[in-house]
Amino acid sequence: VSPIGMSSSSSSSSNALHGIWRLPGVMAAWRFMAWPIMRMSKVAKYLGIDSIFGTRRITRPFWEYFRDKYLPRDESVPGLPWFEGPFVDAAAEAKRQFRFLLVYLHSEKHHNTPRFCKETLQRPAILHVLLDNFVLWGANVCEAEGYHYSHSLQACGFPFLGVIACIDGQKQLVMRLEGDLTEEVLISKLQDCVENVGPTLIAARAEVEARDTNERLRQQQEREYEEAQERDRQRMLQRQQQAEEERLARERSEAEARAEEERLQREEQLRQEREMQIEEERAVKLSMVAEEPAAGPNATTLRITLFDGSNIQRRFDLDTKMQEVHDFIKAQVNWTGQTFELTTNPVRLLDLDKTVRDEGLYPRAVVIAKEVEE
Repeated sequence: VSPIGMSSSSSSSSNALHGIWRLPGVMAAWRFMAWPIMRMSKVAKYLGIDSIFGTRRITRPFWEYFRDKYLPRDESVPGLPWFEGPFVDAAAEAKRQFRFLLVYLHSEKHHNTPRFCKETLQRPAILHVLLDNFVLWGANVCEAEGYHYSHSLQACGFPFLGVIACIDGQKQLVMRLEGDLTEEVLISKLQDCVENVGPTLIAARAEVEARDTNERLRQQQEREYEEAQERDRQRMLQRQQQAEEERLARERSEAEARAEEERLQREEQLRQEREMQIEEERAVKLSMVAEEPAAGPNATTLRITLFDGSNIQRRFDLDTKMQEVHDFIKAQVNWTGQTFELTTNPVRLLDLDKTVRDEGLYPRAVVIAKEVEE
């Protein structure tokens, strides 16, 4: 077959195909079959779901997409409490909390969508209602999950909001809101839903809590029964060992009594020895303290506060070392062996190696004997 022959054959085939379209009814049949596809494409474009037909694709989660596009840049403005997960998880969370599930289906192509997202849905009053009563979940109808639930919820207009409640263990669509919504209408509808259906959720919560309480009570009763059985077994063992334990207890008691008596004797002996040591030290310290000087420019009057709160007033020479004041306190009957330091008020630790004059304790001053833990 020559190339010319192939060209002639192709031309004949082309003319034959063009001739088919001229046959009666063929063009009408084609238009009838193509009309649903063309219609679905136009509807998808209007709803913003044309990505299903391969024209575009959004890969980010809807809550990220919404926050990036519609959340105000002012960081002091709180964002919507979107549930970050698929619908089934959001529904499970709402069921667990006995809350409503508010489903928002987003269509970017709808002319009311930007204003609704920026000016209505994020109003503080609406945010307050959502935080108190709802789990908020959203999806873009141009994505598979959003497209699926737009069919399940029979969404016909946008923006679309559906309120779902778990009643008697089943998810039920208790309210649907479609089209342009003002803040006042949206708040009113949501509050109506809370007031009308909320008592059902509250009753369900109470029922579950009562059931849980009964289950905990049953478990507690079983636990108490088992504990009572264990106590009975322990009492039997105790009765078997009681005689031996009583004998051992008597022996221990006698031994402890002897040990306690010996301990008390040792403590009394140590106490007497300690008192003798303190008396001897008092006498030594008293001998080291100079006689009280007469009042004059070289003398100061110190009011000394002792450990028990009592006070002693005495004159000291200005050149007296603070160590001698320390010794004077040890010579008093109020001193019973405590280790102490000398301070003033306001609190200032006095140096025992310095004189009364060095510490500025004249013509009158208060000295505090402060006990120091060893």
